[in-house]
Amino acid sequence: MRSIGVADGRLVGEDEHMSVAESPAYKQFCSSCHMPEGQGVPKLFPPLAGSQWLQLSDETLIKMQLHGINGPMIVNGEPYRNVMPANAATMSDEQVAEALTYVVKKWGTDPAREISVDAVAATRAKYAGRKEMWNVETLGELPPEQMEYLALKQSNPTEAAKVTESEGSSGFTWILIGVIVLVLIGVAIGTLMGRGK
Repeated sequence: MRSIGVADGRLVGEDEHMSVAESPAYKQFCSSCHMPEGQGVPKLFPPLAGSQWLQLSDETLIKMQLHGINGPMIVNGEPYRNVMPANAATMSDEQVAEALTYVVKKWGTDPAREISVDAVAATRAKYAGRKEMWNVETLGELPPEQMEYLALKQSNPTEAAKVTESEGSSGFTWILIGVIVLVLIGVAIGTLMGRGK
């Protein structure tokens, strides 16, 4: 089994001592929304720190990283409606494994947990034909707080709608999506320019 992690700011294999250090893949693909310390941006982008979502299976985390997910999502008791973009076309298996390993080690409940490159490759192959993002109805596995919201949505849709309302989320969301697209284009251009050296 191939495994990957970060130590002293560089990628390491499973034979070397693993430590929670900065991840270039997390910095490049994740930190602009989830922030360097995993705190997210209130009402816009969910925190990773303390999130029940990090307790989900490796496959589920990989599915979200590869294909993205849209809300409404409940994270640490707060609703988030913005979209996490798909990264299947922009991240290699190694980058996905590195970023997710960094996240689950730093902010998850099991500091020894690693997401393997093999698991990423297998999940990518399993869902190779998927074109659409995941959502809470299609993801398959959800944390308890999201399940509570879905139960409320079934039993009392009016109350569920109140839970997921967030100030200024409609028009402002489209502005943010535009900014995210521009950032992703910038990342892609930077990556291509880096390959041309």
